[in-house]
Amino acid sequence: NNPLYLIRNGEIMVLKENRNPVGIHPFEKPFENHVYHLIRGDKLYMFSDGYVDQFGARTGRKFLRNNFQRLLLHVSNLNLTMQEEQEILEETLDEWRGDVTQIDDILVLGLKI
Repeated sequence: NNPLYLIRNGEIMVLKENRNPVGIHPFEKPFENHVYHLIRGDKLYMFSDGYVDQFGARTGRKFLRNNFQRLLLHVSNLNLTMQEEQEILEETLDEWRGDVTQIDDILVLGLKI
C-alpha cells in the first residue's frame, strides 16, 4: 500500500501503488504491472510504513510521508553512496524517535541505476 519513489534529476516522482496488501487477505485483487523506462542515475525507493508512522520524541507526531519525501530528495541530491544515504536515514530516524519506542518494522530499500 505504499508508492514507489523515483528520483531523477533532483525531482521525485511518486509511482502509484496498488491498494492491495501483500499476503492473504479476504478481498485480494490481482496486482497491476507497470512499465517505466529508467535511466542511469535514477534512484528508486520502496518502503514499509514504519518510517513515516514513527512518532517523534519532541513533537509526539508521526514523521509523515511529506517529510520522508523531502528527506529522500535531500540525501539523493548530496551525491552520496547508497550506504551513506542509509546512514543518514538511520541517523535522522534515531534523532526523530529519541527515546520513543519504535512502533513498527522499518524497511527502506533504495536502488541506484
